[in-house]
Amino acid sequence: MTLRKFWLILSRWKWIVIASLILSLGGGAAAGMTTPVTYQVEASHLFLSPVLTSSGAPGNPFLQLGNGVAMTVDILAVSLSDGVTEEQFVDEESELTYTAARNASLSAPIMVIAVEDTNLAAAYTTLDALGAELDIRLDKLQQDAGAPTGQWITASELTRDPKPVLSFATPLRNGVSVTAAVLLLGLLCIVIAERRRGPVHASKDRNLQKNPLTQAKAGSPRPIPDEQAAPVLARADSRP
Repeated sequence: MTLRKFWLILSRWKWIVIASLILSLGGGAAAGMTTPVTYQVEASHLFLSPVLTSSGAPGNPFLQLGNGVAMTVDILAVSLSDGVTEEQFVDEESELTYTAARNASLSAPIMVIAVEDTNLAAAYTTLDALGAELDIRLDKLQQDAGAPTGQWITASELTRDPKPVLSFATPLRNGVSVTAAVLLLGLLCIVIAERRRGPVHASKDRNLQKNPLTQAKAGSPRPIPDEQAAPVLARADSRP
């Protein structure tokens, strides 16, 4: 199909095109405005291991950030992301999602917990609850491993977002989806109307070709009846 033919089809069904554009823009705007925005909040937790000097006195744990504490962070991240824990925090909030993972961009053992929800209060409540659950599971993990209490790894909250980050991805996605769906529906209506128009016009063309009155109007010679042709021939013969 050439561009000119496509433009002729759109011009032929311009009212469907206009109605589709109005409905798609209106529906897309309504869907985007009625869809709530998503709030994202984050908190980072720093893991430290106890350090003892040669004299047995406590040392500086920040001098040992490069030891094997990062593995503990990864284990706890997997523990917080299992299906049972997700059901525990997501069950009451259907729009809530969260992630717990070690910050791979830093060499320090830091876990970042991010929560997204359309309810800001629920997002902060879940963020704090996950932080508390992190401490509980860290202690239980070391207790089950039989580690001495004096050598337990500790986790402390390092940062917490004071303000949420707004995400308009869901409203935009819903608005674009509704707009595209209405436009496709309008295009489908044009295709159906164009296909129904084809056989109707073809039948009209065949009827016009079979109609003698139409042929006479088109310039075809009209036959003269015999009773009218006889006098005309007689007058022509009587002329000198």
